[in-house]
Amino acid sequence: VDLPLGSASLSRLYQQQKRRFRELLGKYSPDIVHAQGADLAGLLATGCGLPAVVTVHGLLGECAKLQTHPMAKARAVLAGMLTERPTVHRATDLISISPYVGQYYQGELKGRVHEIPNAIAPRFFRVPRAPERGRLLFAGRIAKGKGPHDLVHAIARIPGKVGQVIL
Repeated sequence: VDLPLGSASLSRLYQQQKRRFRELLGKYSPDIVHAQGADLAGLLATGCGLPAVVTVHGLLGECAKLQTHPMAKARAVLAGMLTERPTVHRATDLISISPYVGQYYQGELKGRVHEIPNAIAPRFFRVPRAPERGRLLFAGRIAKGKGPHDLVHAIARIPGKVGQVIL
């Protein structure tokens, strides 16, 4: 079950999500919980008293360094400190999508680490190449930290050079 995140303050959001999470635990009585990320969802999962598996896709502390606005950066650093480190420390099992994740958290892990790369269908690699001058592909989640906004601004500065942008 997905716990949607809103734009409320971290403490208020935590209390809301914790309440909702307890309701879901009562309703489903799981033997184990899984969280996608060492963020608020991971903190809730690892703090519920059940074995918790956390899949880490992004490193919050590292992503916080990419914030350019001072207030956003401070908020991201604080959120990472309050969620990421305790989540990783308390996780029964951590799924690492690359060796880097396990190495990054090495001294803080108490649970088992399972390296499971993101699944990619073999047919993805059989796509015939069709190079086309002036075509640009951005493959990633449309989120500030991934830089699509920067990409659009960069393309705007070189008119006529990029004929097609695919996001």
